[in-house]
Amino acid sequence: MLAIYPNQKYIPERAVIMASSKENTVKTEAIIPRGTRYQIHAVGMKGKILTTEIQKGLLLTLSDFTLDKKLEIDEQYSNQEIFQLSFCIEGEFQWFHQNENTIQQYRLGAQECQIRFGALQQCHSTFFGGRKYHSISITLDKSRFEELFHCIYIRQAICILEKNYPVKVYRYTPRINKLLSEIEECVLCEEVRNIYLHGKILELIAILCDEVMCEAAINHYGVRIHEQEYEALLKAKELINQNYAHPLTIAEIAKKAAMSESRLQKGFKQCFGLTVNDYIIKKRMEMAKKLLESGNYSVSAVAWMVGYTHTGYFIRRFHEEYGITPGAIKKINK
Repeated sequence: MLAIYPNQKYIPERAVIMASSKENTVKTEAIIPRGTRYQIHAVGMKGKILTTEIQKGLLLTLSDFTLDKKLEIDEQYSNQEIFQLSFCIEGEFQWFHQNENTIQQYRLGAQECQIRFGALQQCHSTFFGGRKYHSISITLDKSRFEELFHCIYIRQAICILEKNYPVKVYRYTPRINKLLSEIEECVLCEEVRNIYLHGKILELIAILCDEVMCEAAINHYGVRIHEQEYEALLKAKELINQNYAHPLTIAEIAKKAAMSESRLQKGFKQCFGLTVNDYIIKKRMEMAKKLLESGNYSVSAVAWMVGYTHTGYFIRRFHEEYGITPGAIKKINK
């Protein structure tokens, strides 16, 4: 897998990448001259880390990957000012920032978010083999988003890198979860994609301020979700993520999530905007698209791999989801 960071302002001056397993450790060290693109090559890393400059002073990073072995990345900067919002969708991210007088440890779990600001000198990130990492990060130029920064700052919701204050982590709401999905799944043509994403990112930050930092704990449908019930629904969602090809029944999911079947069905739709069955189909279609784009499998094989016994039905559902047939996807990626 290859990760590329296009904006010169935020690339480190020096980077050390260390991949380790029981058998061996491979260490790569590089000094990154100004004017070059910062790229990370990691053997055994499957997925993507895609950073896009939506507009001047606004970067969007989509990360969705797994690792075969433990990976550590140590990056050194020259007091680079950073204003960044991070949203963890799946997995658990661990890293620390080190400046002259402080070391701040960070840990961000599924459905959690955090905002950081300050002068960055060193960042050390650790990723473990066999785990999935899925997140969205937004990096802003404070000088261009001064009003937005002030809105967040007065709510005392920012982790200041130079201060040894307690790290602030927030559980984000179902409405924010829906916006993150819309950002990640945008398939508009290149000419209008950034316009759409710019609007969605600003909407995301506004809702974050209103629903999370102002503690207006209300979801997109106007129904309040208690913390304990929300945790159970997150567990149900994770069960589906792990078993969508051969899904559990509603009764099995409800039992494992420790909630009633009726509350599971109603709460899942309220929190995630889809019924349980629609979410299973969505996960199947996402994996089918990835398998087809790899070019390694036939349409019938992909249908079977994501849980469909009838290829014709799979083709129809895929076309309804993406507006293109599985066969056409295979031809494009030959």
